[in-house]
Amino acid sequence: MKSLFAVLLLLGIGAVTGFAQSSEAGPVRYGLYGGYDLNVHSASFTELPGIPNCCPRFESGNGGGLAVGALVEFPLSRRWLLDLRAGLAQQDGLLSVTEQTGVILGGTPRTGSFEHRVDAQLTTIGLEPSICLRLTDRLMLRAGFRAGMLLTSTFSQVEELVSPEGRGTFIDEAGNDTHKRTRNEAEGDIPGAAKFQAALQVG
Repeated sequence: MKSLFAVLLLLGIGAVTGFAQSSEAGPVRYGLYGGYDLNVHSASFTELPGIPNCCPRFESGNGGGLAVGALVEFPLSRRWLLDLRAGLAQQDGLLSVTEQTGVILGGTPRTGSFEHRVDAQLTTIGLEPSICLRLTDRLMLRAGFRAGMLLTSTFSQVEELVSPEGRGTFIDEAGNDTHKRTRNEAEGDIPGAAKFQAALQVG
């Protein structure tokens, strides 16, 4: 993965060298950027390695985070330009699944539910090549991808009774009342997190 990241870096440097030769469509621009990302995650797992969880399957989630770094823009025409960025990004995401279960209240069977949640905090450093379409002097559409290396990866998880609201508690493996509406709480570093991260981006 490190070699792939190095190749992407060299391609970015090559783009800088190539496009800096021409300014017919306008000046090459340099600067800093900052913004807030909306993250969409796709998943397929029941639990993190070695972390007990009773979820049938986590499949999707979303979140947000700050993005900051440096950029250079190469004009391709009056309306189109190549945008190359390098910086830090928070790619946090919350994955949740609601599961129905049977409960007994006052001797009467009822349908209840509990929610499985895994909240991941991810920070990466990477490159972001994009193609941009200038709509006005102050508004552009951009689409591209991000290739980055993982700097931090932590999580917190919990399973919580959400229905019936305010009533009911979990029992432990021995059948004893825990007097808690939560279980399988855990936090720490994500086991086996991939160091190379990739994402599609629009803005």
